[in-house]
Amino acid sequence: MSRFGSGTSQQNLLTAFTSTSVKPVFLIEIHWGGTSYDRLTTAGSTLTYDGNNYIDAGDMISISNADENSDLGASGISIALTASNATTLSRARTSNFQGKETKVYLGALDSSNNLIDAIPYFIGYNDTVTIDQAVNRSVITLKVENKLIRLGKKNIRRYTEEDQKRFSNYGYTPFEFVTYIADKPIKW
Repeated sequence: MSRFGSGTSQQNLLTAFTSTSVKPVFLIEIHWGGTSYDRLTTAGSTLTYDGNNYIDAGDMISISNADENSDLGASGISIALTASNATTLSRARTSNFQGKETKVYLGALDSSNNLIDAIPYFIGYNDTVTIDQAVNRSVITLKVENKLIRLGKKNIRRYTEEDQKRFSNYGYTPFEFVTYIADKPIKW
């Protein structure tokens, strides 16, 4: 699937958004680590997309704009929601969520509140969570960095047997004999 979904998804949404009786909807999949996922929607009821159920997010406060720039700089988004769900609040407090993937899809609902289709709006990696607690409600704000952030990281790999063993699950180590032949004189 391309960055903007399949051609069929794009055509379905283009047709839907040009009609008069369509509602936009966000579908959010937050990976908290391990097998813990929260799949939330702004639809007001549970929706099924791509074989997963997205439950109503309750009082979704905001999803910031997904900005793009001409250089390869990575800009992220913020997702703010009320912590009406105790499970979400617990996961935000205790899980090892950093670096895990969060996906935000933009979809369309027809007049019967059925999901027409959805396309990726933003896909990135969880960065930080802040929890603002008040007397009557708590607000969870999740900062998600664009996947392009990983392009700025240096990949330090060496052409050595030890480095290859760290990443080889099959016992394939093409640099096994490098140290053996490194000091051998080669006659041409």
